[in-house]
Amino acid sequence: MILFIFLLTLFLNVKAAEKSEATFKDQLSASFGMSNISYTQLQAAYSGSGASAQKPESGNVSAMIGNVDYEVFTKKRRSLFIKLTGSLLSSSMNKYYAIGTGMNWYFKGTGAYVTFKEPGLEATIFPLFRYYLGLNLNARYMAYTTKTDVRADVGVELGGHAGIIYPVNAKRGYKAELGIFKGMGIETDSMNMQILLGITYFI
Repeated sequence: MILFIFLLTLFLNVKAAEKSEATFKDQLSASFGMSNISYTQLQAAYSGSGASAQKPESGNVSAMIGNVDYEVFTKKRRSLFIKLTGSLLSSSMNKYYAIGTGMNWYFKGTGAYVTFKEPGLEATIFPLFRYYLGLNLNARYMAYTTKTDVRADVGVELGGHAGIIYPVNAKRGYKAELGIFKGMGIETDSMNMQILLGITYFI
């Protein structure tokens, strides 16, 4: 479903931009950091036998995560992305995995690597220091520990992020990003804060 939304939105934006002579390079980024999730269990988590003896719990899940984003620019200051996020430490009982899509808006000049072509003329514009805001829709899986056992939950997250990209050269840069997402799962409600550091590359 997440992939379908991304592809449909991308198709509509590409069709709208076909009349333009500008071409944009896609951007790939890889980053790592921390995800801290505060959760509250719903009563549905203990709806089976013995439910009356179990009370919903609240807690935190902290996980070191890796993140990969593939970003498609449809305008010089706007892009669509799809992302994969996952826990890096297999030994930890707490885990977090997600696939998401969304849109970024860049500020201060161009956010994209743009090539303009006219008969007998070609010009390229690439971004310098960039900062951006984005919206996310994620599908997530979370494993977490309670006082009595290890449980798992699936759900969706809605939220946003803010980031900066410092250029190394025309194609590569260093990235820092902060994201906050509200999660709604089968057996938990959650709030997820992520801090990421990584690199970007125009391909």
